[in-house]
Parts: sequence; structure tokens; C-alpha cells
Amino acid sequence: MNNNIYPNDINKFLIHPSNRKLIVSLRQTAYDTCRTKIGPQYIRMAFNKIKRGYYYTNDKDEVIGFCIWEEKNNLKKDDTYIKQLHILLICADYNDYKLGRKILFDVDSYCIDNKIPIITLEAANDVLVKYYQNGGFVLIDNDLKEMKKVIKIIKIERTLKTRKIKRGKLIPINLEEAII
Repeated sequence: MNNNIYPNDINKFLIHPSNRKLIVSLRQTAYDTCRTKIGPQYIRMAFNKIKRGYYYTNDKDEVIGFCIWEEKNNLKKDDTYIKQLHILLICADYNDYKLGRKILFDVDSYCIDNKIPIITLEAANDVLVKYYQNGGFVLIDNDLKEMKKVIKIIKIERTLKTRKIKRGKLIPINLEEAII
């Protein structure tokens, strides 16, 4: 299922939490790959909350990264709800594909397709805060390193040749469509 922004040897798949065998495998990948930055208690909590996500494999069908999230409906002051995607965990092997950037792009695309205007996450450290800020997130709580991004991308263009992501004219998603 190559989607033309990855080299031919990387594939992206949607995670369904009902696939217990996959979830156990991804949890082990998180323990092995991310254990120096993220504690086992947090990893366990993240996998208990998972609703969806993406995982990425190489040409040997080995998992080289993943992102898991939960979707929430937050109550606004006017008693309406607005959709929000909260990233629980991003974990990727170090490689020359800049997989972290592609994961964030895929999450943006998922939000656009599902009319989810807000993405939140907690960065593990100050270095990651800067990384996420470069990806359009804003720090909203310095103590918790909580960050928020409002999706404003209407057109997305992906190119395989340069592996670059181009974004078109910026206009907000219609928030009325995101209110349930």
C-alpha cells in the first residue's frame, strides 16, 4: 500500500485496536525502540487508550515506526462538541527516510479526511518541543510539554521523487463540520 511519498521499500498501514497480535507486537517495538526516552508505564497506558494509528514496515516486513492516537469529543463553552485527535505515542527507528516527519504528515492527512480540526500531544523533552513546533504545533502547557495544532491544510501534494511534502493554500477546516 505504498502511497507515493515513501521509497518503494516503506509501506503504511492503518492500525485497528481489535488486532491484538499486532498491538502486542507494536507494544514490544515501543519497549525496544523508545525505552530510552519513554518509560514503560507510559507505553502501557498509551496502548490501553489506543483507538487508531498507523504503522510502517520496510521491505522485509519489519515494523520501523508507528503512531497511535485516541479521538476525543471536547465540550466547548456553547455546549457543542468538537473533534480532537490526541497522539498517544510516536515511535520510529532512526533511518534516512525522515519517518517522523512523514508520520506527522499522515496524521494531518487523517485529520483532514475525517474533519478533525485539532491535534494534541505531549512532547517527551524540549528537543521534541522544537521539532513539533517546526511541524506546526504550539506549546500550550510548558510544565506538561502539552502541544496543540489546529489543522488548516486544504490541499496536499506528495511527491516521491524528492520525498518532499508540499502544502497548498492554507484555509481552516470548517469547524461547523467538526462539531457533533
